[in-house]
Amino acid sequence: MRDMQWRPQLFRILTITVVVGVVIPPSATAAPLQPTKPWVLEFAEQKCVAAREYGSPGKPLVVLLKPSPIGNLLQFTLVRPAAGGTAREVSAELQIGDDPPVRLPALAFDHKAAKLRSMRISLLGETADRLSVARTITIKASGEVDQTFAISPMRDVTTTMKTCVADLRTHWNIDPDKQVKLRARATANLARFLQDRDYPEMAALRHQGGVVEFALLIDEAGKVADCTVTVPSGVPVLDAQSCAILANRAKFEPAIGNDGKPAKDSAVSRITWKIP
Repeated sequence: MRDMQWRPQLFRILTITVVVGVVIPPSATAAPLQPTKPWVLEFAEQKCVAAREYGSPGKPLVVLLKPSPIGNLLQFTLVRPAAGGTAREVSAELQIGDDPPVRLPALAFDHKAAKLRSMRISLLGETADRLSVARTITIKASGEVDQTFAISPMRDVTTTMKTCVADLRTHWNIDPDKQVKLRARATANLARFLQDRDYPEMAALRHQGGVVEFALLIDEAGKVADCTVTVPSGVPVLDAQSCAILANRAKFEPAIGNDGKPAKDSAVSRITWKIP
């Protein structure tokens, strides 16, 4: 029963698109943490997610992978039961296998309703591709995480995920070679869904700004079924806020197919966050 209750909460967290952080006791000399279960692939209508559990039944630690249907970005998320904490930006050091470590921004955050705490890191290009052949991944962030995970075998997982993404692109009319002919594309003025008070306080206090590029999947009713950042701004809280707002507020005039009926569609857009 514990497992059945735990898993749905994890995947609901992914749809919120809030970048969050996980607290794990430092262990610089420990061997790689071994998984307790094989990879589980969850393919929904609007996203593809792979998950693997570590830790113990009483204190599960879960790795989640969610690729963007557009571009080459992979969301790498760690989730565990929340111990309580404040939202904070962190500079994470990530090392895939024996590759040199790279510095990436992340944001620590508790999702109190689900009593979970997670850390999401955006992996781009070759960094994401390296996961398919790596045996371990090490993540360090001061005060948040210092852990090496055994992740292999990954090749079959990444191959299956690519197939899922290809199906997603066809289903949401993204793939140009397989696009359903549309009489009209989905349209909306996204600027009207944003307000000055939406500027994240954490970013405002630090005078942080940036440009967030994201992909939206739009259903036949004109609602946003999913939002994924495709080009991060470098400020995780701005990336998170962009998708959170659009997923909750945005409403499109739905696309119209050649048969005259509403159709699924996708859109790529940007938000520029700038303090006057």
